[in-house]
Amino acid sequence: MNTIQGRGSVWRNYLILKGTLLTVALLLLACPDSSGADREDLATVKEVTDGDTLKVSFQGKAERLRLIGIDSPENKPNERALKFARRNKQDLEVIIALGKRAAGFVQKLLPAGSVLRLEFDVEKRDKCGRLLAYAYLQDGKMLN
Repeated sequence: MNTIQGRGSVWRNYLILKGTLLTVALLLLACPDSSGADREDLATVKEVTDGDTLKVSFQGKAERLRLIGIDSPENKPNERALKFARRNKQDLEVIIALGKRAAGFVQKLLPAGSVLRLEFDVEKRDKCGRLLAYAYLQDGKMLN
């Protein structure tokens, strides 16, 4: 009787081990890549337009990228700069200077050729057709 019970116990242990290994394998296949980025979520910086907009290469196409959550002043005199100046009760020259400073800051962080990992929100594009994304530097820090 012990021999039969012994064989049943070994068989039961084998089935439990097999099921456990199968479960672990399925979980590993279902987990996202540990690098955190799909290749299609990477963009290469071509130019910094201003403090909140970049020209990038994304999925083989030239795109304009608007950084979610950032609203930097304009760095050139235009209607938006005037509106920004009125809204913030500042001289237009001050607004332009702040816009140039913001653009310079981003240019120092992102020279042409820099690679960013993009993370999109619910809306992938704004009303102007620009990509809307959170951008992460190569060291993992969020730009915006």
